[in-house]
Amino acid sequence: LKEIYKSLKLLNMAYKKNDKYIYIGTPSIFNLLFSRNINNQLLDIRDITWEYIPDKNFFYRIIKKIITIYAIKKLKNFSVITCTNNSEFKYLKNKTNKSQIVYYLPNGISLDIYNKVSNLKSREIDTKKVVSYIGNIGKAQNLEILLRTAQISTNIKFNIVGSGREFKKINKLVEDLELKNVYLFGRLEFAEIL
Repeated sequence: LKEIYKSLKLLNMAYKKNDKYIYIGTPSIFNLLFSRNINNQLLDIRDITWEYIPDKNFFYRIIKKIITIYAIKKLKNFSVITCTNNSEFKYLKNKTNKSQIVYYLPNGISLDIYNKVSNLKSREIDTKKVVSYIGNIGKAQNLEILLRTAQISTNIKFNIVGSGREFKKINKLVEDLELKNVYLFGRLEFAEIL
């Protein structure tokens, strides 16, 4: 309910300003669902969240169907839509009309950061193999797979760096599975990661 309230409040403020352009971001599906049909609106899709609603029973399937239909209808409110992966791009191209522009803007790092990481010297402190995940900890990342891998690969150290909506769930799962080879760091600045 808090997310619904914040989304409504934010969008009402944005629409009252009568700016030339309005840029709306997700993954909060409510930002999309509460959008209005006006000119010069841009949408940044970070996740096609309505597709993540589980199909576990009849009620969920009906809710998913209703929200999916409504979300696709609301996509028509935007002249430009950006997304961050190829599967979202294909999905959006299939659901939008010819007059709408859909851009694929992959997540990535700058050349400067890439060069810094590439030029790091190997630290021979620990002989144990290390797998590190650095990024958002949300539903779309499905880090439970990484934890299940850690559960059967006890000879490998797993580092998880980041924050997000699923952080507490992942932390609890690490505790529940008693994973001694998984380390959660939370959000860190780039210099701290190096």
